[in-house]
Parts: sequence; C-alpha cells; structure tokens
Amino acid sequence: MKNYEDMAVIFMDLLGSQAKNDFAEKFKIHNIFHTEMKRAEERKNARQTQHVIYDRRIYSFSDCVYIFYFYKPGIEEYRKKNDELLKVALLNSLNPIMKIMLSGNFVRGGATIGKCYIDDLGFFGPAVNRAYKIESEIAEFPIIEIDNEIGRRIYKEQIENSQTFIYDWKPSIISEKSGKYFLNYMYQLEINSPLYYENEEYDFDTVKEDILRNVFDNKAKHPQSEKILKKMTFLEEWLQTEKCAKFSEKVIPMGSFTLE
Repeated sequence: MKNYEDMAVIFMDLLGSQAKNDFAEKFKIHNIFHTEMKRAEERKNARQTQHVIYDRRIYSFSDCVYIFYFYKPGIEEYRKKNDELLKVALLNSLNPIMKIMLSGNFVRGGATIGKCYIDDLGFFGPAVNRAYKIESEIAEFPIIEIDNEIGRRIYKEQIENSQTFIYDWKPSIISEKSGKYFLNYMYQLEINSPLYYENEEYDFDTVKEDILRNVFDNKAKHPQSEKILKKMTFLEEWLQTEKCAKFSEKVIPMGSFTLE
C-alpha cells in the first residue's frame, strides 16, 4: 500500500538568477547549477551502494533543486536514524554547493526531516512544503538552513562530541549564528584539507579566500541594496570565523581523502 515515508529533504534556490536576463550569463549559471546536480546523481548511480541503507532522488528545474534521501525498502526500523540520514544528505551536498559558490553564485535552501511520497511522476508531502517554506520565508541569507529544532539537536550532539581521540577540536557539519542552524559549507575542508573532487584539488584557505572575494565583489556591485548587503555580510561574518580541525597530538594525520 502506498503511503508517506520518512525522508530527509533539501530544497535549494540559486539566488539572484531571476534578476539576470542576458542569455549568455543565464546559460552559464544554468550549466553550472544543473551540471553539478547531474554529476551528483551520476556518481550515486555509478557507485556500488548495496551496503548502504538509503537511496536518493534529485529533481532539478529552472534555478531550483529538491534532494530526497530515503530508506531502501525492507530496512528494519531499528536501523533507521533520521538525524543521521539528514547528515548524509547534507554531507553529500557540500561539494556541488562549493563549486557553485566558487563560480561566484550563491544558494539559499531549507532542509528538514519528515513525511514524503515519491514516484516516477513526481513528489509531494509535508516535508516538501516545509523545506520550501524554510528557504522562501525563514532562511533569508545565502545558507542552507536546517529546521530549527532538528538543527539544534544535531549541532548540540556534534559539538558535545567535538573532542575525540583523533581531534582536540572537530567542526560540526551544522553551524550556528544568530539562532539559525545551517549547513557548514566548509566542513569537509575543515576536517581534512586538501580535498580532491572531480580531478581537482581544493584547500581550505584558498576556497575560503575565493568565496570571500565573491562576497566582496557582490557587495561592491550592489552598494545601494540593503537586502543584498545584509545577506553578504551575514555570510562574510560567518566565513571569517571558520577554522580547520585541530588534530590530537596522539594522532598523526593520514593526509587527504576524497568524498562524493
């Protein structure tokens, strides 16, 4: 019998694209955004994933994307941990978002856990509506904001476990600023830099500097727009506080690693 299922849902919107009408510029943004989403789906399909308990679907259209993570059929209830499912969804979204931001574009989104239904025709459900509402009415800034109570819970758990045998201090995949909980765009690079993705090398300092440069450029282009300046200032202030993990003196770092 068909019914809703628990899913992690992320809705993202590419900011500023509606104000751009030049075809060449719009086509460039279109390619960057949808190519990254397509690559993410192709990598999932290319990997052997029989050992994981989840699957995902990506629906991209215009300047928006919905990303769904859900449990495979037959997975026992005791193995289903919804907060962990959302963390996987957020983690696997980091690299495409990084590429988009390095191109000089910015995204805003909402992420939640809740009831959804998906088939080959499309999708619907309370979590679909909630993720959209977070992006369109709550997030405000160029962040992927997490449903507040869920974000607070995951953030608290990660901060409480930030000191481990390997790390004296370990970043959280979720950041907090001004009462908002949102995806830490720099998380993978904070854990271990450099990072290898799509045959390219990325290091923490360079990526941080490049994104900040795009922030400054955007502010310079719109000096009279209080709305844009507020958004960029929020992102700038958060980025300036980000730092790499500190390894414990008991452990020698093993070098770089590659994630999806």
